[in-house]
Amino acid sequence: MRTLLLFAAASVAAFAALPVYQGQFTGTTLQYGTSVATDGSTLVVGSQQAVDFYLWNGTAWKLKSHVATGAPVLGIALYKTSVLAKYSNGVYAFENPVGTGWSMTQNVGLADGTGLYSSTMISIYGNTAAVGAPNFNGGRGQVYILSRAVAGGAWNPVQTITVASSGTDYFGHSVILGMAGTTAYLLAGAPMYKAAIGNVYAFTQKGVTFSAAGTIPSPASGVARFGQTLAGDTGNVLVGAPANLNFAGSAHLYSISFPSGMVSATQTAMVTYPGS
Repeated sequence: MRTLLLFAAASVAAFAALPVYQGQFTGTTLQYGTSVATDGSTLVVGSQQAVDFYLWNGTAWKLKSHVATGAPVLGIALYKTSVLAKYSNGVYAFENPVGTGWSMTQNVGLADGTGLYSSTMISIYGNTAAVGAPNFNGGRGQVYILSRAVAGGAWNPVQTITVASSGTDYFGHSVILGMAGTTAYLLAGAPMYKAAIGNVYAFTQKGVTFSAAGTIPSPASGVARFGQTLAGDTGNVLVGAPANLNFAGSAHLYSISFPSGMVSATQTAMVTYPGS
């Protein structure tokens, strides 16, 4: 597994020395990099016109496939040989079953409109996918659950998850699927909950659908936008709160489990901008 480092190049020469190959692009307003995903050997980059797939060849990232899309890509999830790319009213599905190249296999329409999105509002785990629609219903938001019978098979919507909301909570602005012990879970952020304090909702999976399993409340007492971004690895979850500490921002690491089917979250670290 290789670690990708994102940094500002000190000079054009230093940037040009990086082992990355540019893709095949046309136009002038591509907004290349609106969404990205990687597993260390595959790199996926979305833009206004396409999704580009790179393969690590041992020394550099080499363009493997360039697939045009009918709409700008707002979020990407990568899981083994499967990719889902979010656009304003649905998701594009891509597969690379035999390693010869990526191709679009499906366009799943979802009635969620456009709105406030992040690249963490789509997630795949096994044969389940979660797609956030944070701007749905005036910003109350919802999350779509997609399922497929086998890896590489067709994705089908099986559930729409909503939560009680008093206004524009943007539920579904971030989503992540994972496993904590033997429990398959979904976490979904609502960064504008209670005047932007923020909140993270937990759900557990049984069959192909999910049931409510409590929340991970914001540790901040004021505006934090807790839950605007999510990342996770099995029972460890990182929650972004970019408006915390007077917009200096913070990230909170939790160890989670589901005793009796409800989420239990222990904060194990809090990271802030140096000098905050």
